[in-house]
Amino acid sequence: MVDGLGTKNSQDEQAESSQPQQAPADSSGHTQIQNTDETGAVVEQFMLLDGVIDGKYETFRPDGSLETVSQFKMGLLDGWMHACGPDGKPRQSFQYANGVLEGVCLFRDEDGALIQKVPYKAGEIDGEVLTYDNDSIIIRTAYRKGKKHGPYVHYGEQGHPMVRGTHVNGKRQGLERAFEPDGRKIVDTHYVADKREGEMVMWKDDGKPRLRTQFKGDKKHGVELEYHENSELKRKTFYEAGKPVGESLLYDEQGRQVKRHQHHH
Repeated sequence: MVDGLGTKNSQDEQAESSQPQQAPADSSGHTQIQNTDETGAVVEQFMLLDGVIDGKYETFRPDGSLETVSQFKMGLLDGWMHACGPDGKPRQSFQYANGVLEGVCLFRDEDGALIQKVPYKAGEIDGEVLTYDNDSIIIRTAYRKGKKHGPYVHYGEQGHPMVRGTHVNGKRQGLERAFEPDGRKIVDTHYVADKREGEMVMWKDDGKPRLRTQFKGDKKHGVELEYHENSELKRKTFYEAGKPVGESLLYDEQGRQVKRHQHHH
């Protein structure tokens, strides 16, 4: 949701206009500039100091409504920059220091409701990104120097965690756990550099395993065990590089082997 705005980041990007209008300089040496379209409507206005933008910079839509408003200091964005909706209220808000994103940026939907907070340091996302729905946080994601790094949590409708995990340098690492709305765990998955590695466990309502699967390099590799509701073994299958090999053994609820299935490739 970041970037993509038409506001200038420096005076060199200033758009040309058909009819620039210049007011006399004020006591501080600032000169107000207005650029208009062929109909005479103002499309942008800003202050110049020693030939560079300094102070408020505004752009307008053809209907005259405010499109963007930002603050410059000696040719560079410095302070808040707002991209506004048709009602003139901010939809995207960025903080700058010396032309670089610095501070918390805000994103809102068409109704003005907050949908995301994104912290920046030295031009890169750094800190906890918060995503909202109906004024409630639905995702927390930690960033460091522009990459996902640290814990992440996805929340359900009642505000309970639905998924918890960790990123390291932009990739999932370690245990990711998924939950039912009432807090019961339903899936545990282990990751190494964003790939499933080791054991994945799907849990039953009683907290006992429903399925255990071994992974290597994001593919099933090793034994997979499926269980009946009474926790007796139901199926045993071996995998290599994502494909079943050898025999699958099937068992009834009393633990007795009832079937063999040979896998052919």
